[in-house]
Parts: sequence; structure tokens; C-alpha cells
Amino acid sequence: MKILIFITLILFSCKKEYNKATCQDLLFKYFKGVAVTSLTKANEFEKNCKTIKIEYTKDTCQSALNHLLLSRRPVTEKMIKNKFGDKILNCFNKSELKKYLR
Repeated sequence: MKILIFITLILFSCKKEYNKATCQDLLFKYFKGVAVTSLTKANEFEKNCKTIKIEYTKDTCQSALNHLLLSRRPVTEKMIKNKFGDKILNCFNKSELKKYLR
């Protein structure tokens, strides 16, 4: 019983560390709109990642989405990666990729 209490205390006392990678992951999850977690990810991002500089911002993801939606020619995966970078596809959920990429 003491061991269980000890483990529980350790788990709850551990503070999550926010770095460039974790903040980038939070932003991708938020922008994808992962159901219920979207709002909590946005709040978590706002609280813990304001000072951390990340490569792909909400504006970058929004620009890439606009490019997919408003392009006159069909956009391929290679084209979007060349324009916005290799990890830009993480901004989109599977249905968006299936619907808009050619």
C-alpha cells in the first residue's frame, strides 16, 4: 500500500517539460482539431509555449490550408512540402489530406 501511494505521489509531482518539440506537437494537434483535445491543447500551448520559438506556427498551418483550398491547380504532397517544409502535413488531419491533396 505504501508503494502505491509513493508511486502516485511521484507521478503527480512530475511536471511536464515543454520544449520546442512538445510545443510543436501541441500546435499540430490543436490545428488538426483533434476532437475534444483541441481546446485543451490550445490552452496548454498558450500557457506553456508562448516563449518557445517553433518552426510551424498557426499562421503557417493556415497558409498551407489556404494554399490547398484556393489553388487553381491540383496540389500534390511534394508541392506542399516544397513550399512549406517537410512537417507541414502534420497540420492536417487524414480526411483533409485525402480530400485536398492529389
